[in-house]
Amino acid sequence: MQNVPDNVVQFGAVNKNGDTLTANSANTFNGLSTGDYTLFYIDKFGCSTDTVVTVEPVIDTQAAFATNPISGTAPIQINLQNNSVNATDYSWWLNGDYQGNQFSGFFTDTSGTYEIELIAWKTDSICADTVSFTVFISDSLVASLPNVFTPNNDGVNDFFNVKVNLPVSYKLSILNRWGNLVFENEGDLTKGEHKLWNGETKSGEIVTDGTYFYKIVFEIDGDFVDCELTECEVVKQGFVDVRK
Repeated sequence: MQNVPDNVVQFGAVNKNGDTLTANSANTFNGLSTGDYTLFYIDKFGCSTDTVVTVEPVIDTQAAFATNPISGTAPIQINLQNNSVNATDYSWWLNGDYQGNQFSGFFTDTSGTYEIELIAWKTDSICADTVSFTVFISDSLVASLPNVFTPNNDGVNDFFNVKVNLPVSYKLSILNRWGNLVFENEGDLTKGEHKLWNGETKSGEIVTDGTYFYKIVFEIDGDFVDCELTECEVVKQGFVDVRK
């Protein structure tokens, strides 16, 4: 306390618990913990003056963590490494949900935005430091194709189907064992299962039993994936047995 008048008969400080603290010589208060203090003095005439002083916490804790990878396509494993300094306790959060004191990462097969937050402190949570990082995960194309189908109109497995998890454009080519093109088509597919070929040639005739080579080129809608992270053109090729 500075500039205290000569006629002061009492001065001190009151902490948040209502305790009155006495200054040492030179009107100085040492070793104060964090919080608000009401400093006051009373002169010989009984007049008093006070003011509120706030002692801020000194935070030497530094919350820090590393994320690997920092982005990607689903399904994906995100690994975390705690690099905090001067901390003894931690609180991990993922998209607002508490994950505990220790959290080394998570697996997801769903695209989206994942906000990771780490709160670190040493002994007293009032001296906590916080850091956060957002991981952006995009969808990747998953296409399921059969290796055999039976186009005999019995209502079971009559079509060469494809099942996709994203809207895509496609171009399908079917070749016989001699490399001749027997069928092709193209178009747009929504998410789900679709019938691509009924076993007929371009002229409408049912192909003979045997093994056929297929090639499908998918174009993925950029609204559903990040083309900087994953391929937006995907080629699937292989063999399918036709059995009637």
